[in-house]
Amino acid sequence: MPNTRPDIDAQEPSTWREWFRVVLPFVLLGIAAVAIVWPMIQPAPPRRVVIATGPEGSSYNDFAEEYAKYFAQRGVKLEIRKTNGSRENYTLLADPNSGVDAALVQGGTALPLEQIPDVEAICTVSFEPLFILYRSAAFDKPVNQLDQLKGKRVAVGKSTGGTYWLSTPMLAMHGIGTAEDKATTIKNVSGEASVKLLIANEIDAGFYSVSADTGYILDALRTPGIQIATLKLAAGYAHHFEFVTTVTLPEGALDLGKDLPDHDVRMVAPTTGLIARKSTHKAIIQLLVQAAQKVHAKRDPLAPPGAFPTQDYTELPVGADAHYFFTTKPGFLQQTLPFWLASLIDRLLILMVPLAVVLIPLFRLAPRLYQWRMRRRVYKWYKRLRALDARLLQASTPDQRAADRKEAEDLEREIAQTVKVPLGYMDAFYSLRMQLGYLRDEFRVDGSGVTGPIQK
Repeated sequence: MPNTRPDIDAQEPSTWREWFRVVLPFVLLGIAAVAIVWPMIQPAPPRRVVIATGPEGSSYNDFAEEYAKYFAQRGVKLEIRKTNGSRENYTLLADPNSGVDAALVQGGTALPLEQIPDVEAICTVSFEPLFILYRSAAFDKPVNQLDQLKGKRVAVGKSTGGTYWLSTPMLAMHGIGTAEDKATTIKNVSGEASVKLLIANEIDAGFYSVSADTGYILDALRTPGIQIATLKLAAGYAHHFEFVTTVTLPEGALDLGKDLPDHDVRMVAPTTGLIARKSTHKAIIQLLVQAAQKVHAKRDPLAPPGAFPTQDYTELPVGADAHYFFTTKPGFLQQTLPFWLASLIDRLLILMVPLAVVLIPLFRLAPRLYQWRMRRRVYKWYKRLRALDARLLQASTPDQRAADRKEAEDLEREIAQTVKVPLGYMDAFYSLRMQLGYLRDEFRVDGSGVTGPIQK
């Protein structure tokens, strides 16, 4: 026997369209908010970063290798690009196509700021004292002033390195190495190659602006006849060159067992700076800061504990991201989650602001708006119902009464056919129909010809 019961679910009005109309304005608002915020969100940090260092055997390479270990623990490869020195490193950073993201440089070697507008400082990581080594047999007395080098064979470093840009101005103050100086032989040799020439008696003195724990410096001082100069005018040089400071290398600081050096040495020292492009991802800046803090927290032979790294002594302005990460300890996410995951969450948190603009009002207002729209389907009919009720209280002819009754019947039929609300709002729907039925019944004429409402 066929089922003749009405399909209640089929008669139930679909509400998804109403929900869509309620939610759509919030969705559009959210899309607009995300579109505004999206340009502020950086892409994911790269998994490969390039740092420019220095020649083979330099302390810059040693520092970078320690940084690379720290980066590897966090899933990022730090590639070391060996160069001829600080000046070349600045040139690489100034070239947007070089592929170099960061570099270690010596103070006093920066290019003019207009040539490196997109480069900024992160921090300084160590003193880089200027060692002046000489063959004692080439001098009548221990060297303590640079004018004693006049007429000698002197290695000042390559023009691409930091030593050259510190030693040549200092020598020039004594008339050494200038166009007028015909007696002195200047050799543009640096680092380990220069030390070999010194040991082989092919030069009389050499300048080396390197970290105090550089291996070839210690090798040279262990060689009989090689001495280290202490500068009588160290404070004067620091006064003339703002990027250097005076330091004292204590007796025995390099090798206590062999008492190297065998006396306190007064020196001048620039600092080693860590710099980067302004476009370098801020998460990479954070890793560089953290790596520097870990690697250079150890005691520097020329500085008290905790002196490095620091954001003092920088030649370039310190970047905002570098300053923030240098002064702020790693957050909970950085301490507990892998680097890539913490970085992802940090970026997603930025999106939470525009999403919150959408979701919070949506959760609070959408149900109320939906409820208002459903009840409005019923309540909008009360305006016509009210007009009928007003005429009911007025005396009228039987014909007008019959016309009003017919209008009430037509209105009741129209409401039954057009008003569709979910089951949860049927109470308001049936209340409307009951009140309309009451008015319809009242619009009738009694047997005495009275045309007002029936008095029961």
